[in-house]
Amino acid sequence: MRNINDLIQNPVFFTPFFGALFLTGAAAWQHGRAGRARGWTPAAFVLYAAVLLVTSAANVPLDDALAATADPVRARAAFEVPWVFWNDVRTVPTVAAFGCLLGAFATRRTGPGASARHLDYESR
Repeated sequence: MRNINDLIQNPVFFTPFFGALFLTGAAAWQHGRAGRARGWTPAAFVLYAAVLLVTSAANVPLDDALAATADPVRARAAFEVPWVFWNDVRTVPTVAAFGCLLGAFATRRTGPGASARHLDYESR
């Protein structure tokens, strides 16, 4: 785990981790004017922000404590159970946020060039 924490701090990891939050925020701003999709993207943004909050408040301090310990074998007992718990906690809003983005995609309205079938469906 200590090796993973050292290796993970790089642009390849940080780009999708923070990019999900920033791109979802941009989508929420854009969907603010887009009819039915507008509720899904802000929800996804809030959920991704919750993931970042849990990561910063729970997982990163546990990672830092593990890195600072002189005896990682003994520290594992104090580290593993809470880290896995908080990892599971942040998995739930991550999956929910992705589901919200799928919901936004499924309910979005297309622009002026919408197909006749789509417009007919919207009028029902």
